Amino acid sequence: LNLVHNFNVLTLYPEIFEPFLSTGLIGRGVESGHLKIKTVNFRKNGIGKHQKVDAPPYGGGAGMVLRPEPVCKTIEECEKASPLKRTYKVLLSPQGRPFDQAKAEKLSKMEMPITLVCGRFEGFDERIRNFIDEEISLGDFDVGQRHNQHHKGSQHQPDSDVAAPAAFVQLMLRTKAHYQPPNPKVRRAASPKIAPKCRKR
Repeated sequence: LNLVHNFNVLTLYPEIFEPFLSTGLIGRGVESGHLKIKTVNFRKNGIGKHQKVDAPPYGGGAGMVLRPEPVCKTIEECEKASPLKRTYKVLLSPQGRPFDQAKAEKLSKMEMPITLVCGRFEGFDERIRNFIDEEISLGDFDVGQRHNQHHKGSQHQPDSDVAAPAAFVQLMLRTKAHYQPPNPKVRRAASPKIAPKCRKR
């Protein structure tokens, strides 16, 4: 590895990242200095006394979504702390483009820090998408039983806070290490259809 990859991971649960940052491929990257990962809890910028980060969807609908103020303010703080005063902002969402080897190789060559915004609840307030550069999904699959209780294409990903960023970073590292292409003989399990990608503004 020639580049030092810098990541900001915006999440409500930074503590669950600790085992992943000290073990396996990610742990070796951190130990060698080729990988720097900062977890940031955006609840610190929550609204009011109880630091609320969620709100009902504008216009109505089931569940709660992440409101824009805490997320966008935390993004701005990360950018101010960056030497370039800018980061490449990625929204981790089922509506995004599926993350693959080609995307991993492209991002692994990026010199500016990458900010990963983890989802929670039923998804994001649409205004958050105006602050990001790209929307990426790990693929078409369920990550928890509770997901099946919602509509198809629901953004609810109970494990996405750690599963998505961990897989994202590992695949990027493997582009420079010992990535093994998937075996074409292994059949993929059928998976539910996800919602189409949101229209870009």
